[in-house]
Amino acid sequence: MACICLSLLASLGCRDKGESTTKYDLRKISQAYSSHFDVYKRAPGSIDELAPLIVGINLSKVDQKLEEECLARLKAGKYVVLWHQEEAKDLKEGTDVLVAYEAGAAEKGGLAVFADGRVERLEPAELERAIQRQKKAKQP
Repeated sequence: MACICLSLLASLGCRDKGESTTKYDLRKISQAYSSHFDVYKRAPGSIDELAPLIVGINLSKVDQKLEEECLARLKAGKYVVLWHQEEAKDLKEGTDVLVAYEAGAAEKGGLAVFADGRVERLEPAELERAIQRQKKAKQP
């Protein structure tokens, strides 16, 4: 089991276990956001709408535990999700549509996930620009 976890850390290109957990969580949130479009034909508007798509039915108890822990961290406020992002259905690689980011990233920088599932470290100014860009895109 330890070998699998270390392999996962290496494949995610993570500096430490905490960063790998955050990257996993953010990717899972992005996947659930995308799945919400597939199922409901619209962007999610709350944790309650996203939760059933984060914790799915898995054959692996390890995967189920990871998903449950991800949801617990989301509910505890570790991540900020940008709800009602209809632009997030654009899953083209390299999209600049932000889906979620670490709480506190607006002040000190942190990891953020885009609609294509890409996770990047953003400085506070970069995060603010991404959020403002999306707000402008929503305006008629």
